[in-house]
Amino acid sequence: MVCDMSSNFCSKPVDWEKYDVVYAGAQKNVGPAGICITIVRSKLVANKPRKDCPLVMDWMTYGKAPQTFQNTPCCFAIYMAGLNIEYMLELGGIPAMQE
Repeated sequence: MVCDMSSNFCSKPVDWEKYDVVYAGAQKNVGPAGICITIVRSKLVANKPRKDCPLVMDWMTYGKAPQTFQNTPCCFAIYMAGLNIEYMLELGGIPAMQE
């Protein structure tokens, strides 16, 4: 199952067993405008994609990173998200954010 998250990402616990792919527009809770976080179950990363699969959904290619990149990631957004996630963990993680 695929799940689209936005304003609720990192704000409450999630039952990750329900989802194979989570695509989160995380600019409200994690990082600056435009950042998206994709969480993919490892069994999908190991599968070779169909021939008509767009590159952006080719999890196997992204699984090879950081040795290979198919695009240039937004380093500033990734850096800022990392700082914010560290801060959220220091405060107590998801339970603290939910409170």
